[in-house]
Amino acid sequence: MGRHKPHLALKQVEQCLKRLKNMNLEGSIQDLFELFSSNENQPLTTKVCVVPSQPVVELVLMKVLGACKLLLRLLDCCCKT
Repeated sequence: MGRHKPHLALKQVEQCLKRLKNMNLEGSIQDLFELFSSNENQPLTTKVCVVPSQPVVELVLMKVLGACKLLLRLLDCCCKT
């Protein structure tokens, strides 16, 4: 017996949404933001800019790229539904 196509499409949408939630993209971006702004409490004359390491920046950017691809997949699934 075949599965109901709209039901399968809704399951794919649900799966994409769960993956987006599990990525914790907002938390990663917030962590990166805090790394860049950790020295805001220093006086203007002694302010030093701290730049996160390349692997940290790459990890966050890879998450952003993955989230973009997942959003494209989600939109595609929504259109099919």
